[in-house]
Amino acid sequence: MTVYHSRRFSQPEMEPCGIFRTYTHSYRMNLTNVRCMKQVCTVLPVQGRQDAQDAVGLLFFCLAFFSGNNSIDATEGTMVLYRWKSWFSGIHEAAVFTENVDQAPLTVTERNQWKAEARALRAIYYFYLVRTYGPVPLLEKDFPMDTPSDELQLPRNTVDECFDFIVSELKGAQNDGLLDDASTDKVSGYGRIDKAIAQAFIIEALTYRASWLFNGECNYYSDLANTDGTKLFPNKPDEATKRANWQKVINECNTFFSNYGSRYHLMYTNKDGVSVSGPDSEGFSPTESYRRAVRTLFSEMGNNKEMIFYRLDNAAGTMQYDRMPNRSGNTTNYRGGSLLGATQEMVDAYFMSNGESPISGYSADGVTPIINEKSDYVEEGVSTTEYKGTDGTLYAPAGTRMMYVNREPRFYVDITFSNSKWFDGTEGDYIVDFTYSGSCGKEQGSTAVQGVRVRYNVRQGYLPCGRGA
Repeated sequence: MTVYHSRRFSQPEMEPCGIFRTYTHSYRMNLTNVRCMKQVCTVLPVQGRQDAQDAVGLLFFCLAFFSGNNSIDATEGTMVLYRWKSWFSGIHEAAVFTENVDQAPLTVTERNQWKAEARALRAIYYFYLVRTYGPVPLLEKDFPMDTPSDELQLPRNTVDECFDFIVSELKGAQNDGLLDDASTDKVSGYGRIDKAIAQAFIIEALTYRASWLFNGECNYYSDLANTDGTKLFPNKPDEATKRANWQKVINECNTFFSNYGSRYHLMYTNKDGVSVSGPDSEGFSPTESYRRAVRTLFSEMGNNKEMIFYRLDNAAGTMQYDRMPNRSGNTTNYRGGSLLGATQEMVDAYFMSNGESPISGYSADGVTPIINEKSDYVEEGVSTTEYKGTDGTLYAPAGTRMMYVNREPRFYVDITFSNSKWFDGTEGDYIVDFTYSGSCGKEQGSTAVQGVRVRYNVRQGYLPCGRGA
């Protein structure tokens, strides 16, 4: 995930999708993030509005690789012809399969399992639709191909109805035939939906529902309604309702750990990716452990027990390119399209090395941060020394903006900033430079937008290398 700017996107631009740097896989669920979700949701009900908003921002950032297809651009072809069409096609195919599977020569157990998997997939496709487009029509039946177009002009269901349906269908699939653990099927288990995977999607769906993006707190679309006047988002919730919604997330997280947690384990490795017994082991590398837990390559996974759900085929090359800065003269391992970047809110949400949040909120202008004095966070100026992790990994060379120094290990895996060092590849110490004439600056791009596309979304008056004049 690339940072091209300092502060700050307006609230409507704070979309529920994070953008990671290289090797992050979109079709994955990860134990780290179930834990993160539970921790965040535990403290959310007692936090202030801004703190909660920032926590949710990081939570959605983590959800970017938790599931779904997050290699998204805003073109008509992607958002309409591909996403909308593909997900509703999947819903249609699940319905057709369910209607006809009884004709197949299967045992009752197999038939129930396959029906449950189709039911779960349909719910997941609906979740992708709601996450991307907001409330959508819930189809009560499958429509024949010759259905007149006017009969297909269906009103949207409310967002609460959509989430209720998604969660209900996933729970129904759990109870009606999903395998307890698909990984035990060594022949065809990979990629199959099992009870743990369904539970992870239940957690994610409820997290979105409870967030300010969907719970009625976001004024940007609070008045959205169907032509008959049906209001599609709930009214602004009171504190009791918000607490109850977040408590549902906590409860489902507890269910996950109680029923399925024993089969998953956090990844602990040294700098070379070799497994170690835990965080207190000699040679443990927090950066490499986290990076390998979320990287794309299936061939490197081995016995990676941190992964909950993933797919074997992927578009890692495209996603990696989109998220990497352009660098003139480098190979494809180090040269990207400079197409996507992180919001400053996402950057602020990462902890400092001492575990404290750097930012406790923002002033009334929505831009000026309120610095948490206990965090030792410094935003102005540049570093005079190298900043390294406990394992000796260089995180931030001397001369780095202080706002990027002394952060937690995950920060340096997920965020690319000016003067950051890439950890992968064969070209030695690759240092990112976003200044105009720098290695990844606008002047180096082969077109006018290379290296700067994300900057166009930034409020005027703020520079790509830090808070500017």
